[in-house]
Amino acid sequence: MLSISHTLRFLIAENCAVAALVIMINGYVMLSFFLSKVNGLLFGFVACLGASAYVS
Repeated sequence: MLSISHTLRFLIAENCAVAALVIMINGYVMLSFFLSKVNGLLFGFVACLGASAYVS
């Protein structure tokens, strides 16, 4: 029989994995949007940097 602490640890780890996946997808969508709308190397670099910082 599983103890409550083992079950809670599993649920917390599972929720963290789901949250990380959602953040990565959101960062990809944001990066894709900005890169399609960005004109210029400097602003493109700043957009990539911001999206990368958000994902990490």
